[in-house]
Amino acid sequence: MAGLLNKLEAEKYIEKQNITKNMLVLTPEGLDYHNNGTPEFRLLELVMEGNLQDALKSKLGASFDIAKSNALGKKYVKVDAGQFKRNEAKPIVDEDKESLKNVLHGNVTADEIKQLKKRKLIKEESVTSFKVSKGPNFKTTFAKAVADITSEMLKNGTWKTTDFKSINFESKG
Repeated sequence: MAGLLNKLEAEKYIEKQNITKNMLVLTPEGLDYHNNGTPEFRLLELVMEGNLQDALKSKLGASFDIAKSNALGKKYVKVDAGQFKRNEAKPIVDEDKESLKNVLHGNVTADEIKQLKKRKLIKEESVTSFKVSKGPNFKTTFAKAVADITSEMLKNGTWKTTDFKSINFESKG
């Protein structure tokens, strides 16, 4: 698309202006957490259903260690007699999932950005868009400018309506 716009701009069919914005986007892991909840919150939900630690490992699979570490760190759960128990003092809210929703809606705080970047759930991407307007040679059809006039053009009169490339008389060589 950019190549076509550059070609049309060079022929003065259009005038364009580049607009570059940095945006926060979810990583694949962040998208999974947005859709399914964070591993620590999934662990909390399984604990609230009454699952024992062995069942938790089988249900969470490879994310069990991450879930356990983060759930204990955020005090969603506590260990009592070798089993996980819900921490009653902590409200049942998946804070990181809410932060990921905020990223998608564009109203995220600096602290949320810092926390999500630390966990590699979001990344910053540069997005370029173009503002396009009509140029001095604007036409609805594109015809490539011709460099030289030919004898055929002179015979059939097409030289009158043909666009020719401009000549640079100040070039050396």
